[in-house]
Amino acid sequence: MTDTRVVRRLLRWTAVAVAVAAVIDPAWISSRHGRLLVSVVAADPRDPEVAALVARVASALGVSTTVIAAPLPAADATVIVGDRLPDAALLSAAPIVAVVQGGDAPRIAIESMELPRSATLDATVSVVASMRWFAAAGRNVEVTLSVGGVVVDRISRRAKSADERVDVVLSAVAGDTGVLSLRVEARVAGGTGAGVSADGAVQVGGARYAILFYDARPSFASTFVRRAVERDARFAVTARTITSRTASVDAGAPPARIDDAASLAAYDVVVVGAPGELGATAVAALDVYLRNRGGSVLLLLDERNSAPVERLTGTGDWRAASGQVGVVKRVGGAAVLRTTSVVWPAVLPWGASVIAVGDSGRPVVWKSPVGAGQVVVSGALDAWRFRDPASSAFERFWLDQIADAAANAPAPIAISAPSVAAPTARLTVAVDLRDAALRVRPGGGAQSLRVSVSAKLARLDGPDAVAGVPTDLRLWPTGSVGHFEASVYAPLQPGNYSIDVESGSARASAPLVVRADASAATPSANAMLEAWVTGHGGSVIPVNNLGRLAAAVRVAAKATPRAEPWYPMRSAWWLVLFAVALSAEWWLRRRTGLA
Repeated sequence: MTDTRVVRRLLRWTAVAVAVAAVIDPAWISSRHGRLLVSVVAADPRDPEVAALVARVASALGVSTTVIAAPLPAADATVIVGDRLPDAALLSAAPIVAVVQGGDAPRIAIESMELPRSATLDATVSVVASMRWFAAAGRNVEVTLSVGGVVVDRISRRAKSADERVDVVLSAVAGDTGVLSLRVEARVAGGTGAGVSADGAVQVGGARYAILFYDARPSFASTFVRRAVERDARFAVTARTITSRTASVDAGAPPARIDDAASLAAYDVVVVGAPGELGATAVAALDVYLRNRGGSVLLLLDERNSAPVERLTGTGDWRAASGQVGVVKRVGGAAVLRTTSVVWPAVLPWGASVIAVGDSGRPVVWKSPVGAGQVVVSGALDAWRFRDPASSAFERFWLDQIADAAANAPAPIAISAPSVAAPTARLTVAVDLRDAALRVRPGGGAQSLRVSVSAKLARLDGPDAVAGVPTDLRLWPTGSVGHFEASVYAPLQPGNYSIDVESGSARASAPLVVRADASAATPSANAMLEAWVTGHGGSVIPVNNLGRLAAAVRVAAKATPRAEPWYPMRSAWWLVLFAVALSAEWWLRRRTGLA
């Protein structure tokens, strides 16, 4: 009886407490995420797979999100479903998150292909193909480079992840003058697809890079670099070494004076040994050469004192170290030089970039822009003493640096046009005249130049190559000085063509390969979508990882918890508890005989 009375009182006071709390209606302050308004846009609404994925995306966003399956510019965030960017998404100013299908089938995209526009005879042409591999983890990807349908280089790489970007370097030898037609092909080993390909072309000519070596006094550093360059067929070397005030040792026909900027304009690169011995007039001429010719000057320091060339290097505060043999490494690469004595600037000049570093990250070889050209400075004072190929890449390193510097020197005429095109494709040919753009005259000053320029499109192979008449291209000046453009349709007949431009005594050619199956390196649809999404503060979620979607949307929308009042007594469950407590208390009273 006593137990029943206790239970009845407990039930009665429970009902009373619920009633009193309901009357008071207390509010508790809690930190909560607000409900987000999310627009879900299908890349292709007609695709049934995409339509089914939209429903899965709406479910993955959860009940705390209001989903609108249509474009809504006022939404807190937009979710794109599919592998391409729909036009409706361009109207949204909200953060964007993309859900990509991907699929299980391995795919490859050649997003870009870098190769030189021209090359010298017998030179090695390097092709850098930037690729993206999808769903190929653990599979071998075979990449080939072919010239005229003949494979000349092949590389096999194993994909490490499901979505991977890789730069593949292949090479071919320019064995004949004319147009070198190149094709890069990639496919997953053992795959069922045909793979992907990208085409390019290089103009191979007999002309070589013009290099001038000038030593203000005999210099071991310059001598051994020159010997390496002279053995390379890509370069035409001219040299002068001053042995006394009245005598010099020449190779070729060097200019009589280095302090004459006009005489330096014929060279792509000027290599200076013992630059500390240069006079002020020579330094001034090199400065004019850099700014108005756009060439490169390589300074091979052999002592710490380099005061005369401070005007070129942009720094006069040097540090030095000597002692045991040290290693000089390319930035992000392997060791290339060995040396016991180095100098380096305390602070690099503005715009400078490091090519190779020594111990403790010292910038031993670096370059800096000067006007339209660049200065390359070597602080490895005695690297010439360690030329053994078994311990140093001295020769290869300097050949690469001089070749890069020569390739960066602007030619008198620069032609920019697609190197490969399909028949009748519309092309834009751009022509830049160096002297007009830089506004120079032989003395190095500026003046208004009257220029004449003409361009022709000529067939290089086939039965009509000899008898055919070249097609004139009409070049129109643009808003930039020295820049001209022409619009033309590619020829109907496949074959090798040449775009020839003349301006005064200067001539230049660019290759054009016309083929029906021409293909260009283009970013994949996923890459374009990813770039847009990332630029709008979002991220890309694979379809097999939808569990991350809700969190990614909140991060993109910058949803933060905020303090909100919570009224717990307004829940309907309290009414159920109140009714159960009263009913149980009444039932117990009747059972014990109480009214």
